[in-house]
Amino acid sequence: MDNTHRFSDWEHHLRNSDWLEQELGFTENPTTAVTCKSNMMFQIVHYSGSDESTEFGAWSKGLPDPASFLCLVDLNFAGTTVMRFQFAYLDGMRYLVPIPKSRLRDGVEDASAIEYYYDSNSLEFLIGKVIAHTHISGSLEEFARRQGIKIL
Repeated sequence: MDNTHRFSDWEHHLRNSDWLEQELGFTENPTTAVTCKSNMMFQIVHYSGSDESTEFGAWSKGLPDPASFLCLVDLNFAGTTVMRFQFAYLDGMRYLVPIPKSRLRDGVEDASAIEYYYDSNSLEFLIGKVIAHTHISGSLEEFARRQGIKIL
């Protein structure tokens, strides 16, 4: 199976399939596997990438616990990692969300005019809809709305 076919299958399963989550370890760096129920060859594995708090930007502020950590997210096919993404654990690991992209607002040259956004068709956003943990809100979309992150 070539990568083009594999990634279109990923997109299909991320949008349309049910997924089952399983904790693989409760060590210092917890690891979680999320497996596609309709085709178990597709698996998302995520684990803490760092023990040190990380700064992600204004979009990650305003939560009760300022601790935030890098999370590595692997797309595995038949046990082989085919792609890796960086996500963020926020609020003392109560939230697991994709790291949004940033850009300057139209017509503004000031660095304080940075806006954050998710591309709703990106693999990161689709993965986030499957694995995101949002402590208060039940969805990635609600988290984005509360944190001022646009969804394009």
